[in-house]
Amino acid sequence: MQLKNLTRITIRTSTIAGAISLLSACSDGGVTDLQTKLDELTTQNQSLSEIAEKAKGELQSAMSSFEAAKAELDNVKGTMATSQSEIDQLSKQLENVKARRDEFHSQTKHLQARIETQVEELTVANAQIEHLNTRLNNVRAKRDEFREKMMQAENKLQTIRQTINKSMDNALDSSGG
Repeated sequence: MQLKNLTRITIRTSTIAGAISLLSACSDGGVTDLQTKLDELTTQNQSLSEIAEKAKGELQSAMSSFEAAKAELDNVKGTMATSQSEIDQLSKQLENVKARRDEFHSQTKHLQARIETQVEELTVANAQIEHLNTRLNNVRAKRDEFREKMMQAENKLQTIRQTINKSMDNALDSSGG
């Protein structure tokens, strides 16, 4: 767009300068002056054309650089979009992991409470078992003591029977004997 405007300005300037020179030459009446002015205008026109061509080349170079930068920017935008998508996916995965961790933590607390309850129940059961073992040992000791006394009583009874039998044998021997 700027190149077209520059070219239009150059053409208009040349045209105006040519018209001015033509008017000046006509008023002086000199064709030589007119030719000189025309040559000068032609030289200026060529210089302006060279400047315009140079500007056009620089503009094309700048446009090429701009297009390359734009393509690179589009590439970076694509990479950023891909990265953002990956970030979003990783964020969702992180949230899922956090939710699972929280659920696991909740289950762990629940299980820990159950374990503590069972430990308490086991402690009570162990105390009951200890109490029952003590009672059992006491009953066994009394049983053993009772057996000992029964054996002593049986031995005494045996001795008494033997004594009675001897006394009866002796009494029978003395009475009828």
